Amino acid sequence: MKNYLIFLFSAIVLSITSCTNTEEIEFVTHHDVTLNVNTSEMYEQWEFGRSPYEKFLGDNRNYSIGVTSLVYNKEHKLIRSQKNYIKTFTSLTQKFDNLPDGEYTVVTFETIVNDENNYESEIWSLENVSSLDSLMVTYPEYWVIYWYNSFGVTYTTINVGKNTYYEAIPEPVGCM
Repeated sequence: MKNYLIFLFSAIVLSITSCTNTEEIEFVTHHDVTLNVNTSEMYEQWEFGRSPYEKFLGDNRNYSIGVTSLVYNKEHKLIRSQKNYIKTFTSLTQKFDNLPDGEYTVVTFETIVNDENNYESEIWSLENVSSLDSLMVTYPEYWVIYWYNSFGVTYTTINVGKNTYYEAIPEPVGCM
């Protein structure tokens, strides 16, 4: 009988204290996102095509194609970034692991970089990358921008949770 009374008392206390909070618990899922960047399209759009760039990379082994992607949240704050370098014109895969569900803006830049200069462009630099609102592409005013210093950019809005695979094709925006 004593056990029965303890059980009954416990059941009454639990029923009084449970379900008093009407807020729902929100579960946020995370996904790995793959971005496939086409590194040849930008160079094929120039009047002289991709051939001079292929020759330039072939003749200058200390240069690569540099691809930088920046992922911004809804508040336009940088949450992920990735830089990759390749020696041939092909597709390059970038993975962003463990992104929470939601909408993001991905900005992808492409240019020729100098391997011996810490894989940096000799001309172009990204400034104020922490916020999409202040992001800038700059170059030193005293430099002449040669044809091989082409620069391309693309941006896309992604919806993590609905899709985990996206394509990026940088468009040419700077060269001489």
